[in-house]
Amino acid sequence: MRCINLIFFIFFLCMVCTFSTVKDIHPNDQWPSGELGRKKIASIFHEAMRLNREFRKSVGVDSREVYFEKRKKTERYDEDVLTPALEETVRRLSAGKDMELIGELYVLLIDMENSADEYLSFAIGEVFAKNPRLIEETFSSLTAAEQQYMCGHIAWGMANYYWNKFQHPEQGERRDRLIRLGCTPVH
Repeated sequence: MRCINLIFFIFFLCMVCTFSTVKDIHPNDQWPSGELGRKKIASIFHEAMRLNREFRKSVGVDSREVYFEKRKKTERYDEDVLTPALEETVRRLSAGKDMELIGELYVLLIDMENSADEYLSFAIGEVFAKNPRLIEETFSSLTAAEQQYMCGHIAWGMANYYWNKFQHPEQGERRDRLIRLGCTPVH
């Protein structure tokens, strides 16, 4: 019996050591719990935009086969690579003030305006729901047309974020802040 307990204890210690390794943290690029640094996230965003532009150029120009191939490649990248990067971006922006990363997110959303990927709106809406001050402080850096476009993303994304959170205490306050930005909330 002691042998079995000793084996489980050693196994437990091995697991603790394995999962508690300390990562090399670079303050301008890597957050302690993040797998992706800011530079990697930005490169993922730029690749997604490049693929999306190639896909848009193929509409009505390339053969159906080429069009569907580019569409499939873009959608696969969005699902497999972009979505995890957006999840990390939301986590970072919800917890802090990263002006470069919010700028990269704005550029991505504006460039991907034709995308049917709803997570783009969900991401910016969740950031606004969790850290509205960041959006408020950076919103004026956008042109009037970009602000109007972004309002739609933020409003729909925030509505989605609060959708299953019945009577969330801060929802009304976030709605008021959204209106002060010049956006129309989704009811």
